[in-house]
Amino acid sequence: MNTYATLSQLYALGVNAEALARVPVTDQLEGLEAASRKVDTYLADLNPPLAVFTGAIVEATAAIAAYMLMSASGFDPEHDDSKNLRQRYLDQIHWLEGLDGGKKLPGVVGQSGTGGKRLGPRVRAAELRGWERGWRGGRRA
Repeated sequence: MNTYATLSQLYALGVNAEALARVPVTDQLEGLEAASRKVDTYLADLNPPLAVFTGAIVEATAAIAAYMLMSASGFDPEHDDSKNLRQRYLDQIHWLEGLDGGKKLPGVVGQSGTGGKRLGPRVRAAELRGWERGWRGGRRA
């Protein structure tokens, strides 16, 4: 299966590689696959291309995988040192839920208050400044 994040992205965005030193690499890859499947459940109804926010998906996948892997290895999410990892996991889940099947995409024009319809760009031109002829030289009506 393809994953949304690589091992190096997991270490950079999810959890330090040293924290996963006792977790076999095959298990880490399985954690990334499981996190990618979880992210897929939130992205299933999206229509726009994922390139719009690919970086955010990578970050969400890494944070979810880190939390899942650390939980499986027995860390205590309620311990003060671990609260940051749990909070990042919850923040990413909240962000994914906020996509609402494509109705609330970050950085996409025309999503709020349009009933899910996308808006095209608005283009305005300056006044013609007294020009009487069109670009082909014909008279405009």
